[in-house]
Order: sequence, then structure tokens, then C-alpha cells
Amino acid sequence: MKSRIRNMVIMLCFVLVLSFVSCSNSRVDEKKQIYIGVTCYDQKDTFIGELMDAFKKECARLDTDKYDISMTIMDAAGSQRTQDDQVQEMIEDGCNVLCINLADRTDLSGIINAAMEKDIPIIFFNREPVDEDLKRWDKLYYVGAKAKQSGQMQGELIADYIKNNPGVDKNGDGRIQYVILEGEMGHQDAIVRTESVTESMKNNGLQIEKLSCQIANWNRAQAQNRMTQLIGQYKNSIELV
Repeated sequence: MKSRIRNMVIMLCFVLVLSFVSCSNSRVDEKKQIYIGVTCYDQKDTFIGELMDAFKKECARLDTDKYDISMTIMDAAGSQRTQDDQVQEMIEDGCNVLCINLADRTDLSGIINAAMEKDIPIIFFNREPVDEDLKRWDKLYYVGAKAKQSGQMQGELIADYIKNNPGVDKNGDGRIQYVILEGEMGHQDAIVRTESVTESMKNNGLQIEKLSCQIANWNRAQAQNRMTQLIGQYKNSIELV
């Protein structure tokens, strides 16, 4: 699932990047210069790190006699102020397009204003801006997975497994007691996936009971700590995570 989502994001980002450059350069015999400015909310995030590795490989693959691609990748380390400064620096360095994984999806007016002033398109990825911001300009784009669909698929997989393995209901009460580990507080995709997976389980005929929902911030160590605490609290009552 993660690999499919990652590849989709990369593919759509590159389609948009190349379309911008192709539209701005009409000479077919001239090698197209592409400078891509990328800033991520946190490159220590495993998924984002893998995404950037794949993005760099795709750049290298397309850097041929047709395209001359250069790319700067910056790490905002969770700070929107840092990310604002990074965007300004890449704009001043002459980037053709910005690819931004937002540190704070609710605080991007500075980024949009700076890009609009220099007519530089922005492709937001993985963290979707609020709809009002995306509608401010016709050169703002978002690439990401359909969060609701991901939750629905999760719910279907869970339902199929439990129907084929009824012993999951350890206490035999006809309900599945579950806990949720959610990625990040306020992250729109995490919220939608959480709502969607529970709805999908119900729609697929499962009786469910939520014991707890914990935030783990996409962090393996935090998730392990939360799970250890939950097992300590609920012992053998947890039937699904």
C-alpha cells in the first residue's frame, strides 16, 4: 500500500513539473532547464524519506539530453517559519517550481504570496492545504492519496480477515474491541482514514467497540510506547489494532 501511494505521488508530481516547464519553453531543440525546489516537513519521517529517495532517482532518470534537472531538498524539521525561509531562499535562487510537504497546513499564506509574486507554481504533496488556500491561485496543486479510500480498503481487509478467522473475537461477545494508533493530531488524511476505517468495518458487517485512540506522530518509538501502555491498561481485551 505504502509503495503504491509513494509511486503515485512521485508520478503525479513529475507530470505536473514537466508540464510547467514544457509550457514555458517552446523551443523543441533546446535542452530544458528545470530547477525544482523541494521542502519537507521532516525528512526523518520514514515515509517522507523514502519519497525523497524515489524522487531523486526519478530526477536522475529524466536528466538526459532533453532535460537538465537540478533539485534542492530542504528539511523544515517541523517548523513552518523555517519552511517559509526555505521557500524564499529557493525562489531567490531561481527555482522553476516548488514541491512542498507542509509543516503546518493551516499557515501557508507567506509561501503562497511569495510564489505568486514571482509566478512560480507550487505542488503541495502528502499534506493537503485547506481548500480555501488551494483556491487562491490557479497554479496551486495538491498530490496525495485518497484518504477515505485508504480507510475503506483497511476496513474491507479487516472484515475479510475476521470473517475467515472468527477466533479474533477472543471473548466471544460478538463485538471486536479495538484500539487506534493515529498518525498526527489534526492531520486531515489521518482523521479521514480513522473515520473511514471504522465506517467501513461497520458497513462490512462487523460489530465494533473502540477502547482507545492514541496519537503516535508517525513515529515507531512513540507507537511502541503507546501500544505498551494500551496493553498494560487493557491486557488481553484488545482484539484489533
